Amino acid sequence: MNNEDLTPHMNWKFKIMYGQEFLVFFEIDKNLIQYGFSTKRIKPEEFFKKIKESNFRYFTLHQIHSDRIFRVSHNSLNNYYADGLISDESGIFLLIKTADCLPIFLLDKDEKYFGAIHSGWKGTYKQIAKKAVFKMEKEFGITPESLIAMIGPGIGECCYEIGEELAKKFLNKNASGVKFKNDKFYLNLRELNKNQMIEMGVKEENIYQLDLCTKCNKDLFYSYRREKGTKARMYSFIGIK
Repeated sequence: MNNEDLTPHMNWKFKIMYGQEFLVFFEIDKNLIQYGFSTKRIKPEEFFKKIKESNFRYFTLHQIHSDRIFRVSHNSLNNYYADGLISDESGIFLLIKTADCLPIFLLDKDEKYFGAIHSGWKGTYKQIAKKAVFKMEKEFGITPESLIAMIGPGIGECCYEIGEELAKKFLNKNASGVKFKNDKFYLNLRELNKNQMIEMGVKEENIYQLDLCTKCNKDLFYSYRREKGTKARMYSFIGIK
């Protein structure tokens, strides 16, 4: 797959930042906020070097498929075992690593507060997206209606087959993101996380989705399922200048 194959999906574009190619939404390409969802074409060492040269501090996570979310500042240690970070300080990048799970960003419309979460099926089941909205509301005193949410590439319902036991766990929560077709259960991570944020008060029109399946698009993304446990990851980031 090349860039020309993807251009009909007109809500996003490719953008070069810090020497690397990222995916961003056309409608969210603002002055203060910097963010991007990476592809497998990223060269992490070069990216991190460029960030350091620009005097940004970046935070990564020991991602543990939890619902743990921390607020970070320039004085914070970079050693969190969690799956979400929020901040209100400029000069900080929050990074999420994925290879089928969803990277999700939150940003208030005034571009003062931002967050990043990693949500696979475990995080989705634990409602990390919902808890991230609540965390930002509690820490920063903002309303969910003021938030913009951006859901990046992840495994799609087309490819995310799950077992009956896991399907029942979600269905017991009245989850709308479980589909049954051809005698198999499939999980829609995007729909589940989107609905969690809507339940918290985020407006549906303020939720942007980069609807690309990481398993389907093998030339563009790493996929844990397709590549049977690959350790390679995409790096996605958000921060304020």
